[in-house]
This record gives sequence, structure tokens and C-alpha cells, in this order.
Amino acid sequence: MELETVTDYIANSVNLDGVRAKEIKKALQADVLEASAHAQIPARRIKTIGGRVPGSADLKSNHSSL
Repeated sequence: MELETVTDYIANSVNLDGVRAKEIKKALQADVLEASAHAQIPARRIKTIGGRVPGSADLKSNHSSL
């Protein structure tokens, strides 16, 4: 879920259109690094207890192509 948040912030900081899009994009761009650092916390915990954090190759995609 943490990584999904980072992905959403990145997507919305690029894809948003509209009257207030510029301000929202700027705010989301600033939040990307903080959210990414926050996502590393549970990842480290998973590794510490002997788990493995999945990479993109491990994830199933709902999209056959972009």
C-alpha cells in the first residue's frame, strides 16, 4: 500500500489537468520523496523478520500493455 501511494503521487503529479492542477501537482511532487522514504520502513521490517520485499517482476499487472 505504501508503494501504491508513491506510484499514485507520481502519476497524479504528472497527469492531473484542470484549474487547480498546477498547485496540486507541485504539492504531490514535494510529497513523493517523503512517501518513498516512508515506504522503506515496512520494507526494512519485512526483511528483518526474514521476508522478501517483492520487486516489480514479482507483481501481477492488470494492464497487458501501456
